[in-house]
Amino acid sequence: IRGVMKNYKAKPSLQVTISEFSKKGNGLGIAQNPQGAVFKVEVPFTMPGDVVLAELRTKRGGIYSSKLKEIIKP
Repeated sequence: IRGVMKNYKAKPSLQVTISEFSKKGNGLGIAQNPQGAVFKVEVPFTMPGDVVLAELRTKRGGIYSSKLKEIIKP
């Protein structure tokens, strides 16, 4: 298929330390990008204490939703 990858933009992945549960029951943690900005990130299938690699998706209400890429430390 011609041109499918032409408009593809890689989504950023950040290391997230999960500190609590969100209202939905997902892990909620803090991530910091290379420029030093801090984000709240909701990561499914995680628990407080986990350190994970998460791919950021959309931002709603000041919290990014994300996709779990890798569990670094359970």
